[in-house]
Amino acid sequence: MRMGIEADQRATQAATHARILAGTLVRDISDELPWVAQRNVRTAALMPRGFNPGTRYPSRHHPSGLQMMVYAMADALASLGLPWQQICEHVKPDEISVYAGSSIGQVDAASMTSLVQQSTACGRVNARLLPLSFPDMPADFINGYMLHSIGQTGAALGACASFLYNLQRGVQDIQSGRARIAIIGGAEAPVEPPVLDGFASMGALATIDRLPVNADGSPDHRRACRPFGDSAGFVLGESAQVLILMADTLALEFGANVLGMVADVYVHADGAKKSITAPGIGNYVTMLKAASLARALLGDGAVRRICVHAHGTGTPLNCTTESRILESVSDLLDGARLTVTSIKHLVGHSLGVAAGDQIAVALGAWQYGWIPGINTIGELADHVNCRRLDVLTEPRETGDIDIAIVNAKGFGGNNASAVIVSPEATLGYLKERHGANTFATFRHRRESTLYRIADSDAKACRGEETIPFAVHHGREDHERVHIERGVVHVDGYALPITLPDGRALIDYLHGADGL
Repeated sequence: MRMGIEADQRATQAATHARILAGTLVRDISDELPWVAQRNVRTAALMPRGFNPGTRYPSRHHPSGLQMMVYAMADALASLGLPWQQICEHVKPDEISVYAGSSIGQVDAASMTSLVQQSTACGRVNARLLPLSFPDMPADFINGYMLHSIGQTGAALGACASFLYNLQRGVQDIQSGRARIAIIGGAEAPVEPPVLDGFASMGALATIDRLPVNADGSPDHRRACRPFGDSAGFVLGESAQVLILMADTLALEFGANVLGMVADVYVHADGAKKSITAPGIGNYVTMLKAASLARALLGDGAVRRICVHAHGTGTPLNCTTESRILESVSDLLDGARLTVTSIKHLVGHSLGVAAGDQIAVALGAWQYGWIPGINTIGELADHVNCRRLDVLTEPRETGDIDIAIVNAKGFGGNNASAVIVSPEATLGYLKERHGANTFATFRHRRESTLYRIADSDAKACRGEETIPFAVHHGREDHERVHIERGVVHVDGYALPITLPDGRALIDYLHGADGL
C-alpha cells in the first residue's frame, strides 16, 4: 500500500507494475471521468487511481485541490524528519512564512463550479462555496488547519509560473532575515469541464485525433505530450507540491536533511504584447539571469554541470519559442551544448504548480542518480532550434550536474526561472561558510533526522501516514493576545513577536544612514 492504494500480493511484480502504471501519470481518463468521453480531449494526468486524499483526514466537502494540498503538506512535514512543534520552540511565530496558491482557484463541484451553477439557477447558494474557491486557499488551509501559523502569508499568482513566484517570496524572506522558515506550496486540480473546455477552445490541448497510435491502431495516450518533438498540445495534470526552506543556520542547528539550495529566482514580465496569451521577451531575461548566476557559481566549464528543466508544455509554439530562449542561454555559456529535459510528458501540466513538479524531479535526480528523458519523442522536431541543445530523450545518469535551472512561463507575460543547487554542492558551501566543527556536529544530528524520515516513509508505504489537520476550538482571539513592552505574546506560541521600533526607517528618513 502507498498513499492508501492497495497492492495485490498475489500478482506478479510485472503485473503489479503494469496495473500501477495504468492508473498513474498521463493516461486515458474517459473511464474515470465519464463526462470526458464525449469530448475530443480524453488525456490527462489525474491523481493515482485508488488514491483519494480526502479519505485520509476529515475533509468535510473540501475541494479536490485543497484535499491534495493538505496531504502534500502532511507529507512534507513527515519528510522533514523534525518535530514541527520543536522547531516552533526555537523560531518566532512571525519568522515563518507560508506562500501557496492555485493559479485558477478551486473550480470543482465543491467550489466555484457549484457556486456559478447555483447562482445562475437562482437556487440556494451554499455559504462555503465562495471562500473555498479563492486561489489563496492552499496557504490558508496550511496556516489555519495544519501549522496554525500566524506568520507572513499569501499567494503570488503568475499563471503557470505561480509556484516560482511564491518561491521567490520565500527566498527573499529568508535572505532579508524576515523569516527563518518558508513554506512554499501549490495545488491544482484543473481537470474539470470549464477548465478543460477553456483550454481546448484555444487549441492548446492534445486532442484524440492528434495522438500517436499503438500497434493495434488505438490512440497512444501515454505519448500525448511530446515536448520539443512532434508536438500536438499539452495535457492537463493534477498536482500538489510543498517545499520547506530554512535559513542555513537553522538547518545546521536542527540537523535538517538538506536536499539542495535555491540560489535565486528571477521574475520578469514580457512588456508590450500583441496577444495576452502569446510568449514574449521576459523569459529571455529570466533565463539569461539564471544562467549568468549559475556560471558565476560554477566557474569555467559551467555548461557541463547545468541541466535545464524546461517549461516544455508540448505545444508547437512553446517548443519553438523556448528552444530559441535556450539557444540564447547556450550562447551566453560560450556556445556549448546545454542539457535539457522536461517532465510534463509524464505528469502533465499542473498549471500553477508545474514548476514545483520540475523542482521535485530535479531534487529526485540528485537523490537517485538519474535525469529523466523525454521518452515520448523519437527525435526533435524540425521547428525546434536545437543546434546547441542536448535534449534528453532517454534517462541519463546525473553525473556531475550541480545546478538545475527550472523554467516556467504563463499567460499574461508571466515568466520565472529558478537556480537550484545540488545537495552535494550545497553541503560543501555550508562546510566552507560555517567551519568543519559546526559541519561535523550538523552531520551527527542529521543521522537521527534521516532515521525519522525513513520511519515516516515506511509508515506511508503501509498507508499509516498521519495528517495533522485540526480545527481550532480554543479561547476567543482577544483572550489569547497579551501585550508587553515591545513584544506581543500569543497563547500557544513559545516565543514572543517583537514589535517594530521604526529605527531603520527613521534613520533613513533623517539621513542617518550616510546616503
